Amino acid sequence: MMLRDDFPIYFNTTPIIWALSWTEKSDVVETEAQSEAGTDILLPVRYDKLEVTAQYKCMSGWVKTFKEFSLMDSFTLKIYDPITETYKERTVRMRNFSYSLVRHSEDLSVTEGVWKVSFTLKEI
Repeated sequence: MMLRDDFPIYFNTTPIIWALSWTEKSDVVETEAQSEAGTDILLPVRYDKLEVTAQYKCMSGWVKTFKEFSLMDSFTLKIYDPITETYKERTVRMRNFSYSLVRHSEDLSVTEGVWKVSFTLKEI
């Protein structure tokens, strides 16, 4: 698969494991007003504001990595851009970080358990 091998996701300079679910949403930030005639007057302020929702199933080392990023004010996200077919960089913040231990995974000797992790990345 080209995308996974040639365009891994980076948080700052850290290559990130492949997600169970990674959904990118592109939003338009706009100011809306109404004319005297009742028609909408739209003033686009910004196009392509990124929001990502991600879910992972990972070992304890990755939970630590994701938790550390959740405590940062912001960081650089480097992801594939389908328009240019290269990387694009966005400054994001992590919100809604949560994690839970997968039942009975604490018995594994190579890790402190397998974890379900989810979070949202919001572009600044």
